[in-house]
Amino acid sequence: MEPGVWERKMHAISPFVAETDDSIIGYSDSQVSGLIDHFFVHHEWQRRGVGRLLMTEIERRASLGKISQLETHASITARPFFEAFGFVVVREQELDVRGEKLKNYVLQRKL
Repeated sequence: MEPGVWERKMHAISPFVAETDDSIIGYSDSQVSGLIDHFFVHHEWQRRGVGRLLMTEIERRASLGKISQLETHASITARPFFEAFGFVVVREQELDVRGEKLKNYVLQRKL
């Protein structure tokens, strides 16, 4: 992906970040529709509360925006994380990403 495309995407989703010692260790977004388009925690910081911190911010923003449902499209490895926060699988899907078939899951959570 070209750097300009990535930069435009980041501006469009307005992510918020988790930092420590001036390093980004995770980031996410929360759209007015309730879609969580991006959710990432650096592998060295997984299982240390960063994901919970990001999810808490998503929930706070959803409450302020009177959002009644959250949705995300999660990878096989991210699915258990979201399920631990009450998300349920709505459907499994297969995507074609640059010629590769990838399975992911559409998960939703009522608030």
